[in-house]
Amino acid sequence: MANTMTIDAVVCILFTAGIVICGGVKRETHAQKILHVAYDVETDPALKSYWRQAQTYDYFSGLPDVRFECEIVLSPTPPTSVHTLRPGDIGVIAAVGDSITAGNGLGATTTASVSIENRGEAFSIGGDEEFDKGVVTLTNILRHYNPEIRGFSHCSSNTRNEDRSWLNLAEMDAISNNTLEQIDEIINRMVNDSRIEYDLDWKVFSLLVGQNDLCYSCDGSGSYSPASYGANVRAAVDRLFDAVPRVFLNLIPTFDVSPTANYSTDDTCNRLQARYCECAVDETTSADLRATQLAYYDELKRIADDAKYTQRQDFAVVLQPFLVDFLPIDPNTGSPINGFLAPDCFHISKLGHQSFAFWLWNAMLTPVGSKPLTSTADYTTGPNILFCPTTANPYFFTSGNSGK
Repeated sequence: MANTMTIDAVVCILFTAGIVICGGVKRETHAQKILHVAYDVETDPALKSYWRQAQTYDYFSGLPDVRFECEIVLSPTPPTSVHTLRPGDIGVIAAVGDSITAGNGLGATTTASVSIENRGEAFSIGGDEEFDKGVVTLTNILRHYNPEIRGFSHCSSNTRNEDRSWLNLAEMDAISNNTLEQIDEIINRMVNDSRIEYDLDWKVFSLLVGQNDLCYSCDGSGSYSPASYGANVRAAVDRLFDAVPRVFLNLIPTFDVSPTANYSTDDTCNRLQARYCECAVDETTSADLRATQLAYYDELKRIADDAKYTQRQDFAVVLQPFLVDFLPIDPNTGSPINGFLAPDCFHISKLGHQSFAFWLWNAMLTPVGSKPLTSTADYTTGPNILFCPTTANPYFFTSGNSGK
């Protein structure tokens, strides 16, 4: 699907994008936010010129040199314990979350096309192309071990297209309160999918949500408090624990959005950021967001550390905290990493998604208690070598096999 839209198409979508209700409050959908600004860009030559410059740079910016050099060693028999789970044992992949996992901005070439959900290259579940053709996602890494993995999303689509979205139920406007319904729909799809053996297949789920919660957290309603965030995520995890056999759950904390305004490169970005995340661009509220983000992280730690989730041998919740202290800043220059963000200066680019996939995989192969809170990659010289299972530690790490 080409990421191009005419002015007439922008106007049409503006009147049909609808309103999303968050925490009981009616808000513009992300699509409306994007398309309102897209109309301004398409009708203002100066704004359009700025966008084209940013988009061209993003398109031609280099991708990290990520290499897979692992020996493929499979389990001699299918494991019954999540603590002896090898990469080749994963049969199904699924994900829930917000616009990051939906793939908004990934490969966008016009302002309006930021609203397109490029699920096929989303870091935790995208299944377009293959690793050796330059699409680095968790799915495509796992395909080295199991080419028949199921559940991945492909191409550009929304969740109503079940064939393309498959088990990627992330939504652009999602907040933590939406994760339970996303999990329920994944369960429904798995149960009714003849390609999936619900009771026998090992499943890796990834949950990354909280960016929109942070961006609404200054509204004074309390709906986006750390306690509410934690309760919402716990409800989703509880549903998995109660209903789904054979689960390895990646719990991924969101990153800090408080420096958002620092990433803007032009007036188009200013306008989009103000619509996406007013709490971050307002100087009177942005200073509070880092503390809120860390409090969200604390809530996820409580969930991951809850002994309740160790009561099943075929279930593990593993915190993968590689984004907690991450900022898209080049440590050598102190400036934003070129091309890490989409041209709207907010969503994650292809480079960013491939980096997230690299970091997630390496976190899964790092013992609990030793996982980093931030991550780096050499985007210029490389290479960036993916971690491999070893003879001594051939399994994905959990609290049950990390020597805690």
